[in-house]
Amino acid sequence: MFDVCIIGAGPAGLSAAIYCSRLRLKTIVLEKGVIGGKMTEIPKLENYPGFPNGIKGIELAELFYRQALKFGAKIVYPVEVVSVSIMDNLKTISTRNGETYIAKALIIATGLEKARINVPGEERLFGHGVSYCAVCDALLYKNTVVALIGNTERTAEEALYLTSTAKKVYWIPDSEHLTVPKHLIEHVLSSGKVEIIFNGKLISIEGKNNVEAVKVMTKNEIKIINVNAVFVAKNGIPSTALFEKIGLKINEQKFIVTDSNQKTNILGIFAAGDCTGRGFQVATAVGDGVVAALSAYKYIKHNM
Repeated sequence: MFDVCIIGAGPAGLSAAIYCSRLRLKTIVLEKGVIGGKMTEIPKLENYPGFPNGIKGIELAELFYRQALKFGAKIVYPVEVVSVSIMDNLKTISTRNGETYIAKALIIATGLEKARINVPGEERLFGHGVSYCAVCDALLYKNTVVALIGNTERTAEEALYLTSTAKKVYWIPDSEHLTVPKHLIEHVLSSGKVEIIFNGKLISIEGKNNVEAVKVMTKNEIKIINVNAVFVAKNGIPSTALFEKIGLKINEQKFIVTDSNQKTNILGIFAAGDCTGRGFQVATAVGDGVVAALSAYKYIKHNM
């Protein structure tokens, strides 16, 4: 039996593992993909505290991983969790390969599945001009021309951020109608740097080794727009369906609902990072993971 089981080994899960294991809780981490999660896909993190020259996401993930192991956390990957059940306050976690783990507390840090646009060039040029995080990567393309793909409030927020770094931003909604609130659109356009391609549908991302252009279909024609980067700002998909089945409170956007201590509505279950719908940054995920670990420690000491 473990004191704590953590599902997900991104920045939130690994931070929780570091704290839990350092607090001498018997800790196991289950990760279905790669250690570090989406953090490993960030070419260079320039806004993570303590690294003034920046650091590759995969290198930061390796440091987190080694630190968790140093304090005694057990990390198992790749392994997919397929069910969670609760009996007498103990959490039973079952995996696709038939393994079962029992823990006193559970921390969910499953993150988001990226909302891809599924056009030619997207996967091939990822990390070479294609990015899913403007806040992470905008400075790599300072004073250049960029494209922004999406049709949500998050897209508008990233458009505003890009106006502080890019020379020009082509906002391609990738749908027939722009559904972002009018006041946000007006705010974005007031910068003078953003051009919205209304009714624009992205067909492909062009470039040999790096992004060079986007091909866009409008009502009347196909346009080729020269750009240096493409930022995809569609809402990611929370990996939370599994936990709805046990009665965990999920909001309309499918994010796990927590209080300020990362507690969910089920005693002994905590959630941290992107799956809670807050922050969407490595630093905020780390903070969530730390708070979840401390809350799990208090829960175990007081209730188990």
